Amino acid sequence: MSVVRREGLEPTCLAAPAPKAGASTNSATLAAVACTKKRDKNNVLYPRVSVGHYENFPVASLLLPAPLRAPIEVIYRFARSADDIADEGNDAPDMRLAKLSVYQARLAKIASGETPDDPLFRDVAGIVRSHRLPIQLFRDLLDAFAQDVTKKRYLPQDEMARHGVTEGHLAGRRCDQAWRALMEFQVIRSRNLLLSGKSLGRSLPGRVGLEIRATIQGGLRILEKIQTARYDVFNRRPVLGAFDWPLLLLRAV
Repeated sequence: MSVVRREGLEPTCLAAPAPKAGASTNSATLAAVACTKKRDKNNVLYPRVSVGHYENFPVASLLLPAPLRAPIEVIYRFARSADDIADEGNDAPDMRLAKLSVYQARLAKIASGETPDDPLFRDVAGIVRSHRLPIQLFRDLLDAFAQDVTKKRYLPQDEMARHGVTEGHLAGRRCDQAWRALMEFQVIRSRNLLLSGKSLGRSLPGRVGLEIRATIQGGLRILEKIQTARYDVFNRRPVLGAFDWPLLLLRAV
């Protein structure tokens, strides 16, 4: 399955960029076009930012209840910025790990009852306390990103060998019958995994359930586009366009 990395997100409101040229506008961008600030009932300040990155799923969209959008935006900013430390730019692995260690140290401050000076982590501290979120979940996410630094490739070697695909296919962007067979296998498996979670969207009430169903439909739509491209993801990157979002909403209702 293809994982697409995005560029351009900054963790602060002032640096929030416009979406990349050629990328579709997602529902999070629609929900937070302007860079404004909002305080919740606990006087926690949440910068409202466009997510900047293209995503195949809604992030803090209008489908969510209003009280949940700002906290989810903060979690997204934390995860997205940490992921960019692990994957984007030209830093050496040691530098990436050092930057992730700074994130861990700021989480440790929050766990001890302190509030870091960094704007992003002030917001993280606010939502952790307001919503009683386990700080360990944030630490686990950073641990996963640290693994990204030390293990850059996640290739299913056994499945590649079974279908006759080598790393040369990736290096040469070669879409032959072997590659198509592997991609077909991965698409079918991914579709089954998405559908296995479909009942969750129906069991949750209101707009939260609708958000989950729209997320699943976004993944299914991407799989449709991969199939339409005859699995040539090298030359026909599957993205959701402006006309896809109404379709996803219709399917999710």
